[in-house]
Amino acid sequence: MLVEVIYHHGTLTFNRPLRFRQAHFTMQVDIPEQVVETEEVSFPAFDLSLFSAEVRTEIARLEAIQQQAISQPVPEVEEETEEQRLRWAAFELRNETRREQGRDL
Repeated sequence: MLVEVIYHHGTLTFNRPLRFRQAHFTMQVDIPEQVVETEEVSFPAFDLSLFSAEVRTEIARLEAIQQQAISQPVPEVEEETEEQRLRWAAFELRNETRREQGRDL
């Protein structure tokens, strides 16, 4: 199903009300290329030799974790159980109530 939405500061808003059969699912979003920032974000490079051996060891450990995570395939999404659907519905109700009250989620 193709629907039009409005993106505003991290939130997608549907142009018409929709009721979903599931509370949690994945979808594909077609984003126009002209609205996406193409500049690479660059971070300052640090000379790791200026840091202690403990810091260098921790950085190496974190880089190994990152490489392992990148190399693993994305797991398949399993069908939701009724209990999971009820939990998602409860979270959504709680969040909706908090929004109505002007409270943080």
